[in-house]
Amino acid sequence: MQAFLATGHVCAVMGWREYEPIADQYRVPIVVTGCEPLDPLEGVLMAVRQLAQGRCEVENQYVRAVRRSGNTEAQGAVRTVFRVTDRAWRGIGELPGSGLELAGEYPRFDAAGRTKEVLQPWPSPAPSPITRTTSSCSVTVREAG
Repeated sequence: MQAFLATGHVCAVMGWREYEPIADQYRVPIVVTGCEPLDPLEGVLMAVRQLAQGRCEVENQYVRAVRRSGNTEAQGAVRTVFRVTDRAWRGIGELPGSGLELAGEYPRFDAAGRTKEVLQPWPSPAPSPITRTTSSCSVTVREAG
């Protein structure tokens, strides 16, 4: 089955509009789901129904917390406190413009900056398609295309 479950906690802030072009362009169902035990199961059911009906769109299973436009007040706070930066992702490597870092006056609250001697950076991904990480998610993401 080719479909995506979108993370509800992210969509609660950002909404799901950015997923709509992906569903259209790649003809894949995307279902926004919550994290309670039955939420992902209902999300899978909704994705299967879309496929059975020949639909590929974004649907919202997590209606109790997520709106299409997200939370505009929270989005404003994110834009104020953070700026877009390049980010290294475990098992994938660095992706330009894929992360956030504290901006303006807020870097003084950055725990990572205050604890550099304790925190170790993620290891660079191995050149093989399968990396030695504690998670197989990176392999799944990289090999899905």
